[in-house]
Amino acid sequence: MILTGYLHQQLAAAGVTRAFGVPGYFVMPVWHAFRKDPQIILARHEGGAAFMADGYARATGNLGVVLTTSGPGVTNTATGVASAYQDSVPMLVISGQGSPTTFGRGVFQESFLLDRSASPAALLAPITKTALEIVAPENAAFMIDTAITLALSGRRGPVHLSIPLDQQQLDIPVPPSRSASPPTVGDVPAAPCVLAAAELLRSARRPLILAGWGSMLARAQPEIARLSTQLGAVVVTSTKAVSCLPRDHPMLLGHFGPGQRSDIAQAVSSYQPDVVLVVGASLSRYYANPLAAVLENAATIRIDISAEQVGFRMRADIGIVGDAREAVSALTSAIAAGGTDTAAEPDCSAAELVSAFQKRAERAALRQKPESHGMPSVAGTISRLSRMLPPDAVVIPDAGNHWLDTISLCRAGRTGGVQLNCGVGAMGWAIGASVGMAMAAGQEGAAGRGPLTVCVTGDGSMLMHGAELTVAAEHELNLLVVVFNNRSHGRVRLGQRLDFDREPMGTDIPSIDFAQWMSAMGLRTFRIDHADQVDEVLAAALATRGTVGVEVLCHPDEVPACLRGWIED
Repeated sequence: MILTGYLHQQLAAAGVTRAFGVPGYFVMPVWHAFRKDPQIILARHEGGAAFMADGYARATGNLGVVLTTSGPGVTNTATGVASAYQDSVPMLVISGQGSPTTFGRGVFQESFLLDRSASPAALLAPITKTALEIVAPENAAFMIDTAITLALSGRRGPVHLSIPLDQQQLDIPVPPSRSASPPTVGDVPAAPCVLAAAELLRSARRPLILAGWGSMLARAQPEIARLSTQLGAVVVTSTKAVSCLPRDHPMLLGHFGPGQRSDIAQAVSSYQPDVVLVVGASLSRYYANPLAAVLENAATIRIDISAEQVGFRMRADIGIVGDAREAVSALTSAIAAGGTDTAAEPDCSAAELVSAFQKRAERAALRQKPESHGMPSVAGTISRLSRMLPPDAVVIPDAGNHWLDTISLCRAGRTGGVQLNCGVGAMGWAIGASVGMAMAAGQEGAAGRGPLTVCVTGDGSMLMHGAELTVAAEHELNLLVVVFNNRSHGRVRLGQRLDFDREPMGTDIPSIDFAQWMSAMGLRTFRIDHADQVDEVLAAALATRGTVGVEVLCHPDEVPACLRGWIED
């Protein structure tokens, strides 16, 4: 079998339906093999292709695939690959390469460690689980299978596979056992640890569940919801896992980290948890500092896919190594099997605490004014948009002040309804990722088909990666793009003023008509110039089928809700 055919076959067997990329000479044989599922979606920039693959992987739980050539093709993917690496998103980056017989000879886009050229493996190795290169046909099938399996197993993440041009066109031996889909690899939680954790949870009066991004990656949301109901346990999340449970879940208190409510730490402290179950959370300083005292005073159980992570940053009383979904399901079964005769009565005030907490947020969100500094308000617009969205919508905010307001004010109607990039935090990530997520939902057919995907972005991000919206328009995706135009890098501008006590400098962006630009790219567009247009324009945009853009003119000095005590208003 030709190498390119085997690669395509194995990705199809793994359930991959789309690959994202930009063509080039050294990847042409691979490129031409992707004529049907999985088929290639042509991105406008390799960085955008990596963002799309990231979004596709998050939406499907499967592998995101990037196809690119050597030289700038590889270097342009770096930010997207690093984002996937930090957020443990499974991705396979397949790059072409000059033939080994030319290494060091100075061919076009030389990719070898000689004469100031750059090796793709050396570039991507620090931001991938591993970087592999096929150099012999006898080993090609093994290398392809290994790359796919490594990306999808254990703590998932990106893997780089470099394929020299001459190898792409060779016949390779394929053992019969290699023709099937790569095996699913996962850890089974150790029974003694699960039983000990179940007994500890059964005896708890005020259990607390801290759900992290690992619980989302494992698709453990239904299991966490069942366990919370079973125990009467309050649930808090990390920032990345902000939509682990839907907004109407009766035990979801909120999240810790950027965009958190100013009163959540006090609420958890007043609850006084006696047992804390940490599911797939890194406990990074980014969000866990306010929980330090709670974790010190309570018995702790920690679940993580990685053994070293179980004891990282905090020593747990019980550690369970394994897939979060399997582990939480095993815990639920073990608690049920233990009966109720020795279990402590749950604290009945927990549900009342959560209910009051949620209602307070709803009232505060309703009070967000549509106007700030005489212009449409970012917080007010996002608050109104959140209330108007269908419950199955998925919202993806970009880096910027609108990122904070989305986390604070956009409460997801479904699990996974708010998707965040918290690792690298790249501007423009949400644009490509939203295209990938919308594509994964099967929305590339008739316009307006499938659940709505919403990209919340800004003028700075648009100038970096806005061209990727032409991909959404080309495939008639059901995508709403809301662009907040404050003619500034607003998050940096605000940081200069609040954190460094300096006058803003080097952050202004020329006034650009993004509605006109999006229209030129094939989107159906709207603009909000005045606060009294917010409700009407958003309603019209949501009623329009296909790929839709809304430009919102806002003021660069507006402060996000979470930085101005919005919950006390």
